[in-house]
Amino acid sequence: MFELFCGPDKSPWISVSYDTHRQALDTFREAARRDDSRVGFQCFSRSFKRRNGIRGSFEFAVFWEKLKEQAPIHLLGNAEVEGPTEERGGRVRYVLERAGYRIEVFLIEQIYTEIAYYMDGEIIEGGDYPRSLAPHVRVVRNAADETFTARIEVEAEVDLEDLDLSKVHRAGVGRQWKIDHVGLENPPD
Repeated sequence: MFELFCGPDKSPWISVSYDTHRQALDTFREAARRDDSRVGFQCFSRSFKRRNGIRGSFEFAVFWEKLKEQAPIHLLGNAEVEGPTEERGGRVRYVLERAGYRIEVFLIEQIYTEIAYYMDGEIIEGGDYPRSLAPHVRVVRNAADETFTARIEVEAEVDLEDLDLSKVHRAGVGRQWKIDHVGLENPPD
């Protein structure tokens, strides 16, 4: 219980990952434990941010502070984890409990596109969160040899005619788990 009085943790980070709902939850717990709103911002879904008027890191910092007023969220890193339970619509629910606080967390899977490339010695990242991968991924059957080719189309922030393809660091599409709801169930008296 020492963490109740000591505040956020400053020890080395665990991996940041959104590949599974549990990894996404653990990333959020670690961000909360360390009071790291930058990583916390990345943990939330685009629909959560839209519903709560969060357009960027400034609005999220305000949300993060309000969340900390409701509960000492740095305790979540060591909270007991209840779940997961699957809910309708592909949502997954966890309950985190520590020091009399019960915090409910719902996660959803969301699609993303990404491209990162080198420009002027820096890696520039871009991408989007489309509702569907259909406009971005095409699988074509090669009749000559009965193989398949996947073609990925991702929009970049730069005119690719001006970009040497050797400068592309990574490009792709995928799915990742993000928090779509977080709420205090029963605050202690």
